[in-house]
Amino acid sequence: MIQTGLAPLAQLLNDIDYPATRDDLVRLARRGGLDGESAALLQTLPNRSFNGTWDVYYALENDLAVAS
Repeated sequence: MIQTGLAPLAQLLNDIDYPATRDDLVRLARRGGLDGESAALLQTLPNRSFNGTWDVYYALENDLAVAS
């Protein structure tokens, strides 16, 4: 079943063992049944290792700020 919205993404990010790379996050999102939009959002992250949920949120926030 495909899960949509930000709540499943937030849950996935909280459940991951860190550090994790962008590719790890995208792969786990797809395996976890998240929708394509969530996986695409994670794909916009810089290609590096993340040390925790806060690190992913910070990178996403900066990416969205640059895009607007």
